[in-house]
Order: sequence, then structure tokens, then C-alpha cells
Amino acid sequence: MSRVPNGERWRYAASAGSSSDYSWGKGNQLKHYAWLAGNSGKRTHRVGTRRPNAWGLHDLYGNVSEWCQDVYDPDYYKSSPAHDPLGPAEGIADTKRVMKGGSWKASASMCRASFRKGQRTGDTDACFFTDYCGFRCVRRVTAAEVESLLGKSPLEK
Repeated sequence: MSRVPNGERWRYAASAGSSSDYSWGKGNQLKHYAWLAGNSGKRTHRVGTRRPNAWGLHDLYGNVSEWCQDVYDPDYYKSSPAHDPLGPAEGIADTKRVMKGGSWKASASMCRASFRKGQRTGDTDACFFTDYCGFRCVRRVTAAEVESLLGKSPLEK
């Protein structure tokens, strides 16, 4: 089943499982991985024209900010579970969604994997009202797919 990731799962994928803000380490190489305010020419670009992260995923930083499944609450991480926080419950009036990754008009600090902001995404009718927001579908991989990616059985350590 495909779905839109929550913000924490998005961060994990963007940083390729590391605890840093970028899968490659320091942010001084961001222009090689992302279209952002300093190099985008004020527009989006075709996916895959910058370097992928350490897991081979393109455009997690810059180009378009990515809508995540969870509702935005600026104080959520003060009381969230430490492992796999799913975001606050739905039902907040004037709901904003978590946006991650920065966009073609973002600063470098807004492209960090840990950065998040809340934004009304226009998701009530599935039409976005901006040219700097998008979404990414994700799905679970099978054991065979993990094995082919890693070159070993997922049960091996």
C-alpha cells in the first residue's frame, strides 16, 4: 500500500538513516544535492538532476517542499514518543500539515532534514495552490527487494 510519509519517516529517509541533517554530512555541499534559493533560478527543476542521497533518493532536499501526513503542531516534539512519532491527532481547526525539505525558494537552513514548518496545503480538494509544494508516495519493500538493495538477507546482521 502506498501512502504519504509522516514527517519523522520523511526525515529518516532524507538523512538516509543517519542522525545528521544531510545524508552526506555537512551542508556546504547542498547545492550539489538540492535546488534552492541560491541556484534554482526561481523555478522547479526536473526530478533527478541533482545528486541522490546515500540511499539513492533524489530531491528530498530543495526543489519542492514535501507535504507529510502528520498535522503540524509546533510543540509536538516536546511530548511525542521518542521512537517513530506519528504526529498529533487530526481534528484541529484550520489544519496545517508538516512540510519538509525546503524548496526552490528556500534557504539552506530550511532544507535540513530536521527542519519542518506547517502549511495549509490545499489538500481538501487534492490540488496544491503553490508551485513549491509536492508530495512523495512511499511503500513497504519486500524482503527480496531489501536483499537486492543490500546484497544480503534482511535477517543477516
